[in-house]
Amino acid sequence: MAKRLGYTFFDLDHLIEAESNGLTINEIYENLGEEAFRQLELDTLIAHTDNDRQNIIFSLGGGTFSNPIARKWILQKGKVIFLNVPVGVLFQRLIVKKTTRPLLRHLSDQELLDKITTLHEKRLPDYLEAHHVLPNFRGTERDRMELERLILKK
Repeated sequence: MAKRLGYTFFDLDHLIEAESNGLTINEIYENLGEEAFRQLELDTLIAHTDNDRQNIIFSLGGGTFSNPIARKWILQKGKVIFLNVPVGVLFQRLIVKKTTRPLLRHLSDQELLDKITTLHEKRLPDYLEAHHVLPNFRGTERDRMELERLILKK
């Protein structure tokens, strides 16, 4: 979508990995611990958004927006759109790649579902501070059209 709209796309996790000598998010998280990882995440976010560049789509990790400093920064820097994906859809997406997610990789399927549900409930009040919320987002063509409309809306 970013490419089609002529926007630059950044994924925060990919930026962190690229700037960490080839380490994966899991390795960085294990080496630093959660608190230091969240600080690295915040520092990387600020470094890549501390300018007046426009037409950027920035994908954040699930915990980024729950950091009050990051949330305040992001809300001031641009338009924030929360894609409120149903927990069942998140589970289906994450079950196949849980080994790449630091907080999820050692969990059984039931533990994964419980963790996703708990994290979603805990983080939802923060996520709802976004400028726009797309409820029940499943990535359908209709969902993508609505997201594109919000991105382009001035």
